[in-house]
Amino acid sequence: MKRNDLSRCTWDNRCHPSPCTSDKSPCSTSLNEPVAPITRGTYDLVLLQESLQQPSEQQSLYTSRRRDISACYAISLHAVLSLFAHLATRRPRAISPCMKSPTRRHRSSDKPIGRHRPIATHQIDRYIEALRYLEPYHHFKYATIPWLHYLCRAKVEYSVFRKYLGYLREAPNHYIGYPVQQLASPNTPYKTVVYELAERGLNELINRGITPKRYSPDPEAKPPKSKRNHAFALHRSNSYYHEIIVDLGYYAPLHHLTRTDQSLRLLDFAQLLAHPNVPKATRESRDPLLVQLQYEQTRFDGTPHLIIRTREDGVEYPLGIPGIQVDRGTERFEQVEKHIKHAIEFVEGRHYERHWGFDNCLVPFLFTKEVRKNRAMQFIRQERGKCPFILCQTIPDFGLLPHFPKPQHYDRAYQFKDGEWVPPDNIHVFTNPWQRVGFPDFYLNTFSEESTK
Repeated sequence: MKRNDLSRCTWDNRCHPSPCTSDKSPCSTSLNEPVAPITRGTYDLVLLQESLQQPSEQQSLYTSRRRDISACYAISLHAVLSLFAHLATRRPRAISPCMKSPTRRHRSSDKPIGRHRPIATHQIDRYIEALRYLEPYHHFKYATIPWLHYLCRAKVEYSVFRKYLGYLREAPNHYIGYPVQQLASPNTPYKTVVYELAERGLNELINRGITPKRYSPDPEAKPPKSKRNHAFALHRSNSYYHEIIVDLGYYAPLHHLTRTDQSLRLLDFAQLLAHPNVPKATRESRDPLLVQLQYEQTRFDGTPHLIIRTREDGVEYPLGIPGIQVDRGTERFEQVEKHIKHAIEFVEGRHYERHWGFDNCLVPFLFTKEVRKNRAMQFIRQERGKCPFILCQTIPDFGLLPHFPKPQHYDRAYQFKDGEWVPPDNIHVFTNPWQRVGFPDFYLNTFSEESTK
């Protein structure tokens, strides 16, 4: 683009306030001259005042100046459009050797910065545990970097672990993915990244024999939407915020509890499917998480697990949990009532014994709103009067928190640093009391009505 086109003034921000004359057109005013801002309305007012003061001499001049102003507006618009066209078609400016290349990419992008770092399948042995914990059927659908570092018992520093997870995500590797739903959550630029297992990562686990290849229990059903739910993991909701509570609000703290308390031991879903105490029909079922009740079928949120506590005399006491139920207040309350009725029938009909081989059973219900929890407990009181096996507790809506709690935040003795974000106290679902209808509060960390905070 020629310099003459760029030197023409624009009437919306640069032009001399004096009226245009035939000797010096306003369109030829240089951009380098110090000029005052003026608008078309100001010019009209000045010309109108001159015409009123000297109507006989200025009437024709006023009309001609209006034509000049309109022409200048057209020329200015043409100059602006030409400038935009020039910027859109010009080649990207080469980075000078003295300038530093970008070192960070936007968190929603998987394009590598600088050189590509292709990772072959034999090079991810150290981080195969991260892929295993992100397998959505047996373990976690979503997990943050601090929790993955903790769960994998990584022997490298956190900064190295975080960087390598970024390599596993970026092109052309794509072993793990970035759920785009987290971009809509508050304070996203300052939160730790949430990862999920990508298709290539799942295939790597299957090829190594770490997880079996599973198929949809209903082959004739329509395939799920891409980047949403897996067809074989029907117990997983399509709601990002719902599954964040299931994974980061309950199951991740459960692993922290059983690792920090030497008297507790966890048998997760993957271990249960290989345990001889679980009925053979369940272990060989195409969909073992689907429970057939008398008239309906039901699935719990999450996966079944067994918490085993070793008493002081050496006797082990197991506590069976077939799954949990999470309510964010986004559905009609009739759906919560349906879940409660299914939980009551599941326990009273001793389906936990026939389906999973448990000796006992508790069903935790997590609510993000206190009013919904109170209403659910009132419904249980109307249905059954007293109920010792349904546990109720409120929990934060983890996806809407300004930050995600880290593993060290679940240590009651942890000392927060100055300026560090302090999570709400109700994230401690295993050391806080669970409410029951007609019975005292219950603590899952002690299997009793007393806590050892």
